[in-house]
Amino acid sequence: MRSEEFRGHIEDCVRELNSRFESIRPKGSKGAASARQPIADFCGVRQSSVARWFRNAETLPNGTELIKLMCYLQLIGYHVIEWEKIPVARRNFAELVGFGIISAEQAREIIGYSTTTTTYQVLLGHYGSNKEKDRTMWDTWKSKMSELEQAKQRALQVCGLDLPKGQESKGISTKRSTVVISLIDSLITLLEDESFVSFEPDSVNFRSLTETVNKLSDKLNALRYNLIRQSELKGDG
Repeated sequence: MRSEEFRGHIEDCVRELNSRFESIRPKGSKGAASARQPIADFCGVRQSSVARWFRNAETLPNGTELIKLMCYLQLIGYHVIEWEKIPVARRNFAELVGFGIISAEQAREIIGYSTTTTTYQVLLGHYGSNKEKDRTMWDTWKSKMSELEQAKQRALQVCGLDLPKGQESKGISTKRSTVVISLIDSLITLLEDESFVSFEPDSVNFRSLTETVNKLSDKLNALRYNLIRQSELKGDG
């Protein structure tokens, strides 16, 4: 199941997912408990924990379990506002924890914090970081991108859900705009590294690279123009 287009805070996403469960498996009905097992398996908790989250979204977990829950919701198509607000380098690195590529303790050692509590707060965007640590997180994520993508595909196969579609908040345009924002954020972070813009004379095909950069520039300029125009029409500019 990756058909959802619901966007909201994590509590709203959990409530909406629960409503979809109850639409076909009401509380107390046969199979209602086992239907939640894929979520429990992904998050590494008991099914009773998922049931508690569903009963009261204010009892959501913290630490690794919270990261895993947000990763899971994103995986199956939800747009979690808290997740989208995390700086891209930290968000990408957090996915390594969420999908079990590295443990929270390994994450702590890689970044260089003294406690996992601080590590969680940084990964979730509650604490600030510095360029050196952000660079370490980015480089670690980049080195494990292939492994992470494989883990996502496995998770969809093993822990996916077969549920009816819920309410669509903003349709396909929301999904596309979220992807575009994420890609642009990632590109900006990459280009901040001087090694990506300083080339040896024989290391690249300059003609091909120039054509590609020009095409990208044209697309971004068109996007910028459209955003400005839409802002003016709404009276925001």
